[in-house]
Amino acid sequence: MQKSAIQFEGMERPITAISMNSIARGVVFLFAAIGISTGLLFLDLATKVAEVSKTVSAIFLSISIGYLLYWLADVPSVWFAKMATKGLSRMT
Repeated sequence: MQKSAIQFEGMERPITAISMNSIARGVVFLFAAIGISTGLLFLDLATKVAEVSKTVSAIFLSISIGYLLYWLADVPSVWFAKMATKGLSRMT
């Protein structure tokens, strides 16, 4: 995805480039959390250990979604910056 981001930067499409870059940063952590959550379903664990592992995997999944959204917050700021430089300011 980062190669795609570089290509989009070369095509002068900064919003698409920052979107691809943000997704590339956060999606690895998200897929790891999904993989761990799925892997725990196949394990035969004791009840106490199963409860703890479900809680930890849910927390890990929540953190990974938040991390992805954290990186995606760059997209609107780049878009607003692009829109601000595009038009004339009414303040002056």
